[in-house]
Amino acid sequence: MFRNSIISKLWISIVALIVIVLLSLSLGISSLLEEFYFSRISDELVTEGKQIIEVINSEDDREELIEKLDILSNFTNAHIIIVDKKGLVEACNTMMGLPAGAIFDPGDLEKVFSGQIVTKTGYHHHFEAPMLSTAIPLFDGKEANRALMLFKPVAPITETINSMRWLTIYAAIGAILLASIVSFFLSRTLSRPLVQMNKVATEMAKGNFENKIDVKSDDEVGLLGASLNYMSNQLKNNIMELSHEKEKLENIIASMSDGVITLDPKGNIILINNPAEILLAKCIQQTESMDKIFDCLTMSDFKLMFEEVRKEKQMHKKDIELLGKIISTRMTPLFDNESKKIIGVVGILQDVTKERELEQMRRDFIANVSHELRTPLSLMQGYSEALLDGMAEDAAKKEKIISIIHQETLRLKRMVDELLDLSRLQTGHFNLNKQNLNVEDMLKTIEEKYKTAVLNAGLEFKMDIQEGLPQVKADHDRMQQVLINLVENALKHTDEGQIVISAFKEEEQVCIEVSDSGTGISKEDMDFIWERFYKVDKSRNRAKGGTGLGLSIVQNIVKAHNGKVWVRSEESKGSTFGFCIPIG
Repeated sequence: MFRNSIISKLWISIVALIVIVLLSLSLGISSLLEEFYFSRISDELVTEGKQIIEVINSEDDREELIEKLDILSNFTNAHIIIVDKKGLVEACNTMMGLPAGAIFDPGDLEKVFSGQIVTKTGYHHHFEAPMLSTAIPLFDGKEANRALMLFKPVAPITETINSMRWLTIYAAIGAILLASIVSFFLSRTLSRPLVQMNKVATEMAKGNFENKIDVKSDDEVGLLGASLNYMSNQLKNNIMELSHEKEKLENIIASMSDGVITLDPKGNIILINNPAEILLAKCIQQTESMDKIFDCLTMSDFKLMFEEVRKEKQMHKKDIELLGKIISTRMTPLFDNESKKIIGVVGILQDVTKERELEQMRRDFIANVSHELRTPLSLMQGYSEALLDGMAEDAAKKEKIISIIHQETLRLKRMVDELLDLSRLQTGHFNLNKQNLNVEDMLKTIEEKYKTAVLNAGLEFKMDIQEGLPQVKADHDRMQQVLINLVENALKHTDEGQIVISAFKEEEQVCIEVSDSGTGISKEDMDFIWERFYKVDKSRNRAKGGTGLGLSIVQNIVKAHNGKVWVRSEESKGSTFGFCIPIG
């Protein structure tokens, strides 16, 4: 981790730069020093050589010349040789040990006899060591006939230069170590705010905006830290505002009675509120993929709507069937403000099953009322026209026609009265005169009222009343209307056998049942018998004056008393209609 940190990178960069600079500087200084030192020694040898030439020119005796050359050699710390133009040694100091007449390579002296002073450094085979050599021409008049050569060992010079070079190297190493330490602490000082910024930025990414950077300088790093603190505060405020807006939106969506579902372009659910979850509960439990929801619900219309909205980029509205319900669905595309591309689809799901059922009930009600009113009105019209046309020839026929018109008028009035009662019951625009009701007395009254009619129909009439039945809080007239409708319903559908009225207590309720041994009710009709104008056998009911409203009135009266109704029936085995009323 340290290897990848900014401290290590900065420290290594600084140290590497210092090492390169110091090494380059050391090599340059060393080379420059060596060149300068050799140049200075060479200049000294040339100066000394010129002085020796003056001595040589003033001395004619060879022996004395050699003696003086020895003295000068010791003084200059250099070997001295005098050669002629042919390269023959004329004289040298005794330290050289060269006999007179020894020949040197004339190629080395070519430049010298041309009048130039030659200085060079290199290995000399006679001395078997590196030497600094200087050759100076000796002029006899205007022509150089001889040459003075000075040889000085390089080793002492090299040792001095090496000492200076090592001193430079040691100084460079010391400078590198010192620079490394200083650069390390400098890099740590410079990187410490950056490390702190990294920690603060990491916490910001996690959603923690409480950490702040301690700004201690006014330089670029300090400005960056201050900017990061400012950005942290702004992000915190913006995120809080977005969170509040999101909460508002979620609360608004959650409080909507309509279902709201948001999908991405692939059909995956992004957002869904509780009403939508209830509508799609069965399929959402299995998957959150819209395509699989389509498969689960076999909602080809729903899927087609989704695809059309994505393709046409406009809102679509349609009623679809969903798990036995009718859902009014509106789908609208969601666009990206910058790219104008669709980023999702929002759907509004509204359960309009009851509204559609009410509409259908209104249509059915109008159709049923029209159908039921048509028969008595047609009969009344037909017989009244017969009277007007004089078709009744005698009083007996007139009386019969008038009797039929009167019966149909009563039937029509009874139907209108029942419709008004049913309407008041369903809308709650009626008052119940609740009082303590003796159920046994009420049942005996019903028995007295219908016993003759039941016996005349060739049926048995039985009462099965539990002893000690408590009184109930109920409207006496309405309870009688319930029993009358149930008994008359039993009479209409029973040709032989019996009608039984039972009463018993069940928990905190008094229950009454009216049973018959009539034709019974099929399973297909059981779910519809409480609806208005519904008749199991319409032709038979019409013959006996039924309107199909009696059981609906029974159900509404019992519900108004906080009770419940039920029916048990099998075809050809009779039916049992019952209801319960709370005691209190």
